[in-house]
Amino acid sequence: MSYIKIKKDKLVNLEYTLSKELLRSNRAGSYASTTISGCNTGKYHGLLISSLKDGNKHVLLSSVDETVMQMGKEFRLGIHQYKDDVYFPHGHRYLIGFDSEPIPAKTYRVGGVILKKEMLLAEEEDGILIKYIVEDAHSPTVLKLQPLLAFRNIHALSKENLDVNNKSIEVQNGIKVKMYDSYPYLYMQTSKNGNFITAPDWNKNVLYEKEKNRGYDFLEDLFTYGFFELKVKKGDEIIFYAGLNPIKPGGLKRKFISEIAKRTPRCNFESNLCNSAQQFLTKRKKDTSITTGFHWYDSSLRESLIALTGLTLYNDTDRFDEVFDSLLKKFEETKPEEITPDIPLLIIRAIQEK
Repeated sequence: MSYIKIKKDKLVNLEYTLSKELLRSNRAGSYASTTISGCNTGKYHGLLISSLKDGNKHVLLSSVDETVMQMGKEFRLGIHQYKDDVYFPHGHRYLIGFDSEPIPAKTYRVGGVILKKEMLLAEEEDGILIKYIVEDAHSPTVLKLQPLLAFRNIHALSKENLDVNNKSIEVQNGIKVKMYDSYPYLYMQTSKNGNFITAPDWNKNVLYEKEKNRGYDFLEDLFTYGFFELKVKKGDEIIFYAGLNPIKPGGLKRKFISEIAKRTPRCNFESNLCNSAQQFLTKRKKDTSITTGFHWYDSSLRESLIALTGLTLYNDTDRFDEVFDSLLKKFEETKPEEITPDIPLLIIRAIQEK
């Protein structure tokens, strides 16, 4: 049973869906966040936001715009906001269902096609998996996937420029790209072998309503290298992967199943709390830390000590030890003048509560 379920009449109402956000994170320090409609309303939204070597979070994959082609007609499922309160495409109009258990899933009905879209982050890798399930298709159908990229710090915005590397490199069932030399490659692959149509271009002046209301710069130009084109039929399951490491396409379906098995069920209020607690824990090599908050905070010594026992001792004493050891190391490396008086007391309290 899904703890969160939204009816169709609300799904097609942008005023409602734009105020409801999805947020998922993983142990690698990545997170994905957008609205239920799929329209990003802030610069901190994106489908793959990762912590890179500079220690900062960066928006790599902003969104994936889907198009269903059937009998000579195109049905575009994406949605972006532009100036003058213009939304395009109008993918939200095709939504007929939203579910949250075991992972966020949306269902679209377009023409003679019913398409279900599920999304999850790999638990310990910088990568996102999006599954498309063709629940019904009465005639030959083509699914087009167009990734839109930002490659920028979460606090900045991407603008059209001449420095972008517009060349993609072919890999198995996909491509790898690097918009700028200072970034790692982003691999984008599909479980089914199709065609990648190269068509580099800028999607200009995407508007973020939240930034506009805050008084910040609110217009962004997103870059696309082209789109995947896949022939599909009823019963097909296609998985799109975007991540910092290549993956074997033949193992994507098994990986998706194994990742779902790791998820904490969210069938009641208590299980949702446990699930949320896990989203704040990050492990990089031997360092286990607590993210202070989403969307923009990193790890803070004081706030981590305050949250430590509540996030771990309810069912994971081993994780408490890992985080506590990392915090002690950070405490020893911090300059004395930067240590607030309550931090030693918080360390003692954490020991007592364990």
